[in-house]
Amino acid sequence: RVEGGLDVWFDSGVSSWAALSYPGKKELFEKFWPADLNLEGTDQFRGWWNSQIITSTICFDRAPFKSILTHGIVLDLGKNKMSKSKGNTITPGQVIERFNRDFMRYYLVKASRGEDMAFDFNAFRDVKRFYNILWNSLNYAAMYLGIELGSGGRLPALEPEDKWLLSRLNSLNKKVRKCYQKYVFHEAIEEMEHFVLEDFSRTYIKLVRNRAGKNKEELKKVFSKVLFDFLRLFAPVSPHFAEFAFQALKVPSARESIHLYQLPELEKAFSDKRLEGAMELCRAISQEVLAMRSEKKLRLRWPLKKLVVVTKSGRELGVLKGVLARMCNVRSVEETSSKPIGEFAVSEAADSRLFLDVSADRQLKDEWEFRELVRRVQELRKQKKLNPSKTVELFISCSDDSFIKKYSKELEAETNTKLKQKDGPKQKLLEREFYISL
Repeated sequence: RVEGGLDVWFDSGVSSWAALSYPGKKELFEKFWPADLNLEGTDQFRGWWNSQIITSTICFDRAPFKSILTHGIVLDLGKNKMSKSKGNTITPGQVIERFNRDFMRYYLVKASRGEDMAFDFNAFRDVKRFYNILWNSLNYAAMYLGIELGSGGRLPALEPEDKWLLSRLNSLNKKVRKCYQKYVFHEAIEEMEHFVLEDFSRTYIKLVRNRAGKNKEELKKVFSKVLFDFLRLFAPVSPHFAEFAFQALKVPSARESIHLYQLPELEKAFSDKRLEGAMELCRAISQEVLAMRSEKKLRLRWPLKKLVVVTKSGRELGVLKGVLARMCNVRSVEETSSKPIGEFAVSEAADSRLFLDVSADRQLKDEWEFRELVRRVQELRKQKKLNPSKTVELFISCSDDSFIKKYSKELEAETNTKLKQKDGPKQKLLEREFYISL
């Protein structure tokens, strides 16, 4: 027992400067007081923080902290307090053993909003899905592009989808920085999750897959920048994953650890809100076109002739008409402010009317057959666990020899194979029968 104690609440109230040995060491007080952050439970509004405010106002006429952040209690799934007597306790060690440290950090950051929270193991399925998609994106960039984190350097001439992604990255950077500064960490997670799942994986990677062979070096620089900047934003939440990915993909000249880097700088040159808005319109349109295709039983991998988008100004899509054509797998996209003439499938999406040409001539149907053939060969490669970069022999025969002759070079290029003629039991794809073997 310490003699001379005045009052426990008075002692806790003066703790912020007593811990700095004030007034004995004024230099420490001037350097560190007031505190940047106090983190405690909600009961401290009437407890510790109240006593600090009172004593600090009396002595210095100001608050002893710049910000406060509350946390709740982790409850069981039935929202009951955990206790050993009830047998409903879950320890951090159990979670780490079942998953890992970063999964637990990610879950707690995302679920914590300053209130009591019910711990749910089922929620880790979504956490695992996020990390799997992020890891697969990194693997894709490493395998096909050979990305190098921390390489720096100027970016090459950019395609519209590159400019959009870099604008989204800059917007993400701005939002995440603000979330960190305001201590609303769950909002930072939501922003980063959307960027990885929707912007980077679901949209951008799908758009640029066909560019990987033709513009490898250009894509490599874009991917390297985007992933390096993202991992630096993500590192405070997921330090182990970010460090592991950085060590696996960094350039020799990079710093020893990703945690020795600052957060990425904001780059106004990349910011283009109009382009981001146009891409949101493209995504809404592509989803509606997908529904139109489904209704007409036209698979997305089958190219169609034309999509006409009627918007109020006729200029909403800007430079993204080509991007939308790829998203919808149509030969061309036209944007206009008036209804087109002709026979189309018609629908609406995001303040626009859509007119999809679903007619198909002989040449187009042959392309559909070719797309089905490519899909079948790629499935065989996956079944045999072949590395995408490995060239293998493809034994094939068809009920229509002229078809194979017409598409032989494209088939070899798209499936990384060398064609060999061989007869065998055939299966029908669309209109023709094929024997296919690797």
